[in-house]
Amino acid sequence: MKRPILLEINKAKVILYPIESVRSIEINVMVNIGSWYEVPKNFGISHFLEHMLFHGTKTMPSAEVMTNFTKENGIYTNAYTNGKNINFYLNVPDINLNKGLEILEQVIFYPLLPEEKIKNESNIIIQELKSYLDKPETRFYNQTDEILFGKDHIYTRDTLGNIESIQKINQQDLKNLHQKYFQPQNLTISIVGNVKNSPQLVERLNQILNPHQNIYKSKLKYPSIKPSPQKTLIFHDKPDQETIYLTWILDKDRKYNRLERISRDVFSKTLGNGMDSLLFKIFRLKYGLVYSIRSNVTNYKNCSIFEISSQIDPSNSQKFFEIFDTEFEQMINSVTKEMFDKTIKYTDYQSLMTYDSVREISGMIINEAIKNKDIYLPEDYIKLSKKINFTKIHNFFKEKLTKENRYTFCMTPIKPEP
Repeated sequence: MKRPILLEINKAKVILYPIESVRSIEINVMVNIGSWYEVPKNFGISHFLEHMLFHGTKTMPSAEVMTNFTKENGIYTNAYTNGKNINFYLNVPDINLNKGLEILEQVIFYPLLPEEKIKNESNIIIQELKSYLDKPETRFYNQTDEILFGKDHIYTRDTLGNIESIQKINQQDLKNLHQKYFQPQNLTISIVGNVKNSPQLVERLNQILNPHQNIYKSKLKYPSIKPSPQKTLIFHDKPDQETIYLTWILDKDRKYNRLERISRDVFSKTLGNGMDSLLFKIFRLKYGLVYSIRSNVTNYKNCSIFEISSQIDPSNSQKFFEIFDTEFEQMINSVTKEMFDKTIKYTDYQSLMTYDSVREISGMIINEAIKNKDIYLPEDYIKLSKKINFTKIHNFFKEKLTKENRYTFCMTPIKPEP
């Protein structure tokens, strides 16, 4: 597999990945600003700015003009905001690449952020927030996050903000945020697909990026997590099913290299991902208690979380925990190298197939570029997986996944006794 072309243009990180056999081009732009950068008085402003980017630009002065432009040229555009980034992305036919670059330039560098649209957009975002908070899962996981990371930690923040802060955001706030962060040095751009003439593309990117100054570089501090001594939460809400969420903090205040990340991921998939996983065999096939049960590892910048989640009829909850407490340690001990190697082989094949999609490739490449100094392709991860030390990772999980270290969270329709 060919390697991506890595460029730096006016301090922006640019990745090109030509694929001649397709007719589409996917463009991704990541801006280093999100809810984790925010202060309490403007919680939600990054997401608010993302919405406002589509309300007209210097050469496309309204949302209607922008929509007409994209439709006329067969361009699909969208965006999202998370803790670390605002991501603007578009898919464009190869023959209209310059049109795609035109709207990219306008959205990123020349949004109008019209004052007359701010109140309406504020109302829309508040409705979005209310719909989000109306979900029992949101209320439940907001509480579990506070227990795991500590109240007011950046990892507990809602990207949408809160009603009070959203209502106070004004045009100048949005302009200030845009001017501060939307600079080339805070951008990562990936362009994947039928890029026929790279020299011309590079010249066009120079024209887009070079006129802009680099005055402020994004800076994000990751505070240490402060887990609560409270290790149990019984959360009463309205769903019919009971949600069981078991969590372990594997470690904290440290970074993880690629080999550690994929080793932990392979162990997690062996334990609880798919119909041949140990959790599935026990809780669905042997006892018939659940429809699905999964395990997962989430790696943050400075901590790593292992979680097992499932939904169950409340009348079976006590039986679930009795079986779990009785059999889980043996389940961990029963993981063999043969099982582990089988998971690695399956994961390697799945990794190769993700490169069948231009959109998947673009997303993977840009996330690799953001997280790491170099970009790994599926073949690189396959080579890395051969270095996994089964005994070491198995012993690590046997030490960490104990009942004493476990956080037990349940969302149940059964109202607790007063």
